[in-house]
Amino acid sequence: MFHVYSMSKENEDLNSLLETFKREERMKYAEAEARHRAFMLESRKNLTMARRLLGASEELAYDVRGPSIQEIRDMSGFKLRHATAEDYKRWLAGYLRSGRKPTHSYGYPMERTLDEFYVALDDFELAPLRGANAIHIIVPKGIKFLGGELGSTGLYFMDGFENKGGWVPVYDDIEF
Repeated sequence: MFHVYSMSKENEDLNSLLETFKREERMKYAEAEARHRAFMLESRKNLTMARRLLGASEELAYDVRGPSIQEIRDMSGFKLRHATAEDYKRWLAGYLRSGRKPTHSYGYPMERTLDEFYVALDDFELAPLRGANAIHIIVPKGIKFLGGELGSTGLYFMDGFENKGGWVPVYDDIEF
């Protein structure tokens, strides 16, 4: 009988440990869900700001089921235009002449990533774009970056050949 009692007590202890673990996991899951909901709300807000930056109509800017950033990039009439390799080369030449060094060297042509590069046409603010939604903006003299979080976006200022965002690539087809 003593043996049965101790096995029963041992099982109770194990069950108690399992219940404690399960309760902690449910709490972690609930906290993760709350963080995810907050992240999704922030992402929608940032996507709306990005859509406005890229010139989408107010209707599209607020429509969370609306076009993707890529679809908006492909429309016309924005505060940004697609950059050419020459646009980037002009900035890179000034950057190198000022004694700074690139951060990356890629063994493929710039053409492969040109869809990520833009030239600002007007003063602008940023929403933090990350990952596949990140863009790189060459900022001509006289155009102002009005603020906002960079996220993974890179800014290349023609005035002073400064870089914000930390990414300065060189491609195998860039020559001066």
